[in-house]
Amino acid sequence: MHIFCRVLLIILFTASAAMAQKLPASDRVYIDSIMNAHYKSGCPGAVVLAAINGRILFRKAYGMASLELSVRQKPEFLFPLGSIVKQFTAVSILKLAQEGKLSLQDEVKKFIPDYNTHGYKITLENLLTHTSGIKSLYELPGYMKLRREEYGPDDLRKLFEEQELYFEPGTDWNYSNSGFSLLGMVIEKVSGMSFSAYLKENIFRPLKMTRTFILTGDQVIPGFVPYYKSSGKGLYRPGPYFSFSSLFAAGDIISCCDDMLKWDEALYTEKILKHEWLSKAWSSFMLPDGQKTNYGYGWALGEFKGMHFIQHDGIAGYLSDAIRVPEKHLYVFIASNNGSLSPNDAANKIACRLLGLNTDRPVKPDGKILPEYAATFEVKRPAGNDFRYFSKDKVYRRITISGDSLFSECTTEGKYKLLPIEKDVFLFEGTDTKVQFKRNEEGKITGLRIYSEPVNYGPEDVEQVSEVELSEKKN
Repeated sequence: MHIFCRVLLIILFTASAAMAQKLPASDRVYIDSIMNAHYKSGCPGAVVLAAINGRILFRKAYGMASLELSVRQKPEFLFPLGSIVKQFTAVSILKLAQEGKLSLQDEVKKFIPDYNTHGYKITLENLLTHTSGIKSLYELPGYMKLRREEYGPDDLRKLFEEQELYFEPGTDWNYSNSGFSLLGMVIEKVSGMSFSAYLKENIFRPLKMTRTFILTGDQVIPGFVPYYKSSGKGLYRPGPYFSFSSLFAAGDIISCCDDMLKWDEALYTEKILKHEWLSKAWSSFMLPDGQKTNYGYGWALGEFKGMHFIQHDGIAGYLSDAIRVPEKHLYVFIASNNGSLSPNDAANKIACRLLGLNTDRPVKPDGKILPEYAATFEVKRPAGNDFRYFSKDKVYRRITISGDSLFSECTTEGKYKLLPIEKDVFLFEGTDTKVQFKRNEEGKITGLRIYSEPVNYGPEDVEQVSEVELSEKKN
């Protein structure tokens, strides 16, 4: 009887602990509403996983995995991770540095002697932080055609190494898949193993990530879903083929939500990497002018309402997003085969809900001061990247008024409604991007700051008022 009572107490304690981690019904309804709003029944869908302290609170699939076969999504299905792969590449480089096999200040030419650095010193840290100045593959002319081809690492580097650098390494920030492909080549040189074999031996196998693979294009992988692009009016077409070899070490891993939780949990331990090295990956690189890049080594970084968000999205035809908040040991992961609908907004809302953080809600616009915002601004750095590197022509943003609403329209993009949050702060409708208007001492609008919350990729975009007059485009 004594033993029976002890067993019963253990069972009751375990059950109560499980109940303590159970997600409240209101939160489940909220997440369902967010995901159902994004991923409609009968359309390409997504899987979502949310966990705190390593315990899964929510794990569910939405929409369709295969439109042709009428197969619904399942949580265990596999998706390409896109640029989330960069954190695996970064951790691999840091592991080799921890073992004394390389230094983050080593030059690329130490490992790839014939690489064309155009006379500059490009360090491994420059590659990790997107401060190398190397043109990204998707910025190359004809990239859409190039990405359908199969490449070995040496063939891949030939596509971008002869391109002039955007800037002197270490002096500016520009997101570069090419830089991470070079890191993959360095991993192969230093370890004497293929990139795939290195990850399998040093990360996937130790963490029992049995459903995580490097995509080579010649495998049949059970549970790997196709992806789709919108063709308008609620219809979809198969996504165009592209070779994952063109994303070498920058986006060529396929995984599932359960394995991704294993990966995130390992980052709270020293199974793969010591904390002192991981802390480097989660520290924003600073430019010489003191500006934060909001990017560490393979992760984008942000502070929001007192919490540290460590995040990265992924684009590989498929779309994904992963958020970790160490203060609350929170992890949110979404992967989708809807190539026309970003999961970022859904992931951010779910994370904030589980953290008890209130997101900003639009307020009624103040019609009296709306005319003060109407002006033209010169665009410098949307999404962290400087337009000077992509366009010979200057890019402008026109702020206009229609009825009782404010609108933003760039010469390079569509028209967005701006929803008022508070005085001088607006939200781009349907996004997590905000605009904050700047005033001088006399109260006159002189510029604006564009940023995303909870995480802003790259340095913030600050635009100054321009005297250039632009005619409003007709819708």
